[in-house]
Amino acid sequence: LSRLMNLPHRWRTADAAFVPDVDPTFRAADRVWVVGDGAGIGGAALARVRGEIAGLQIVADLTGQDTADRLGAATARASRLAKARPLVERLYPARSVSAFADEDTVLCRCEGVTFGAVRAAVRADATGPNRVKAFTRCGMGPCQGRMCANPLTRLMAEELSAHPETVGALRIRPPLKPILVGDYLTLDTADP
Repeated sequence: LSRLMNLPHRWRTADAAFVPDVDPTFRAADRVWVVGDGAGIGGAALARVRGEIAGLQIVADLTGQDTADRLGAATARASRLAKARPLVERLYPARSVSAFADEDTVLCRCEGVTFGAVRAAVRADATGPNRVKAFTRCGMGPCQGRMCANPLTRLMAEELSAHPETVGALRIRPPLKPILVGDYLTLDTADP
């Protein structure tokens, strides 16, 4: 959702993923907050506290209520919960996306696109994930890139010896969940 809303994102190496840019209260834009693991992987307990921080800021913004003390306490809890994360990241760093893949390994399960097909597209001057998508259909299946978009960016970064932010990400297009045309055709239009 955050990418569909064109919110700014940055590559977070520890997560091996794009995460939205947020302020300390998880505000990503005017009247838009991103919390939980959507703001960066941290686990369930931290996600809960991030939601509390955002909620307190929303209350302050909408009502003018002073939430500073509660916000400070929640921020301190979030900081404590986040302290273990660097250890986890150091013990279990994200591996190369192609470390255990050969040319026939499937990258996009929905469309059956292999690592080899993506590499061939890159060699044919597909300069970004959306060009690879046009060349191979990677990211066009029922999951709409939920499974393959991140590995696609990572593989392209490896192949191009580039940073994932330079490579970019697949564009997100609505609907967020695929809907069959037949589902629309069977709707009873007489009911409001």
